[in-house]
Amino acid sequence: MRFFFLIFIYILLSTTNLKSENSPIIIKNLVSVNNELITNIDLQNEINMYEFLEKTKLETKEYATMLNFLVEKKVKELEVEKRNIQINGRLINEKITNINKQLDSLKIEKNKKENIIKFLKHKITLDYKWNMLIFMTYNNSLGLNLNEINEKYKNENKFINEDMFKNETNVKLQSLSKTHYNKIKNSYLIKKFK
Repeated sequence: MRFFFLIFIYILLSTTNLKSENSPIIIKNLVSVNNELITNIDLQNEINMYEFLEKTKLETKEYATMLNFLVEKKVKELEVEKRNIQINGRLINEKITNINKQLDSLKIEKNKKENIIKFLKHKITLDYKWNMLIFMTYNNSLGLNLNEINEKYKNENKFINEDMFKNETNVKLQSLSKTHYNKIKNSYLIKKFK
């Protein structure tokens, strides 16, 4: 009798597994940005890619931060598209070629590697376009005051070199980027679904 009970449990569990593997994927809309949807699949893909690239596991409480990141990404995509920002594809291809070589050394399976390349190419392209938009919009504000930089490094007894100048330019560019994003995001209709 116990033997038949174990067989019944085995069949029940096997059937349950088959059903879950063949069950349809449920897609839920999480956020809409100007009628462009961000779904649970988008969020899961972003989380998976982040965890792979950063070699860390996100906690559930961090998912909201990832969703906010996806909203920011969508706003930036829409903004560079609206402004018709174009960039040199050669720069993107050079970066992707370097990443491809690094991935080859990791011996990653082909499908996973293709997904990583696609994800990173999109990210790099968006970053370049967004930075171009910021540069074009705030070109006059990007000028750096050498006296201010000298004062900053004076206490460390350092002379300004090219790396310091690039670093200060990047800091200013990031600050302008955040300011610009916060300014334009209110012009987009962002709706969160329950």
